[in-house]
Amino acid sequence: MSATKLIISIIFFIVIACFAAVNLHSVSVYYYDLHMAKQTIEIPLILVALTPFVLGFLLAWSFTILNRINPKRPLAKEIEP
Repeated sequence: MSATKLIISIIFFIVIACFAAVNLHSVSVYYYDLHMAKQTIEIPLILVALTPFVLGFLLAWSFTILNRINPKRPLAKEIEP
């Protein structure tokens, strides 16, 4: 890992840690369970903010891994007359 990438990674993690420290208070999240009953859960704001970020990262990472495992192939074979 180059020094530039290391410095950028450290700065990124410091910013995330500062963001997490500021957003520690709890928020109410409403959702519907399997019986369509409205439920409430109290969780820290940092979890609400970072969950979509982490899920998006995992989704993009999984597509990258699948593309490396199974490289692009032609969608249809050419039919020779």
